[in-house]
Amino acid sequence: MRAVIFGTGKWAKLIGNKLNSISYVPIFVGSKYGDYTREELPKDRFKDCVVFIASATDNHFKDLVTAIRLQPSKIFIEKGFSNYAEKRLARYFAKNIDTGILSQYRYSKVFNIIPEIRDRILSIKYNVSFESDVIKEWSYHIMSIDNFIKNKNNSKYNFLYGNNTIDQISNANIMMSSKRLFEINIKLFDIEYIIHLGKDNILFFKEQRIVYENEDCLLEQLNDVLSNYKNSRIERL
Repeated sequence: MRAVIFGTGKWAKLIGNKLNSISYVPIFVGSKYGDYTREELPKDRFKDCVVFIASATDNHFKDLVTAIRLQPSKIFIEKGFSNYAEKRLARYFAKNIDTGILSQYRYSKVFNIIPEIRDRILSIKYNVSFESDVIKEWSYHIMSIDNFIKNKNNSKYNFLYGNNTIDQISNANIMMSSKRLFEINIKLFDIEYIIHLGKDNILFFKEQRIVYENEDCLLEQLNDVLSNYKNSRIERL
């Protein structure tokens, strides 16, 4: 089985390595370091293959249009698009193809509790800090997790440092710091859940601390969307 991957950077190569481990042959499209440049890519050799778009975010919409011409069985886009207008157009162009937006954090076991508590959530607070100006990249993950927790498909592209209101339930406090933090506080009527995402993913509630060490959430996600797309956790375009 073959998988076409748009992008030749670190993340595209990581996706390719994970796919190779589950018996997919990655075909890289992009710069001179790929198997094909975008201009050289033959449009008639990859019908019914799966496509992954893991190029620079600003190229995602253009690469999606190219991918559709391959007539793939499914398309998966890493993190999403540069803005809502692109996402809305992408939804229109890809309406006849199963298309999902990848965010590996959804696949941590810390979120297994969510379906049981979703209807009782009062508020969600994200405390996120990172050491460089990558606020746009992290905003995709915040929204993907928030959509999964609430079973929504919302979009927000204008996150700023400080407090950001997502909706009546959720807000995100984003900071720049030498210490990376991705913390989620989920409040119910009678209990609070705290989730830390990082090298190890940790769930705190009551007096319990459950640690999931070194989860391979990317591989878990790829296995799920390729074998169980209809019932997978992935965000649909």
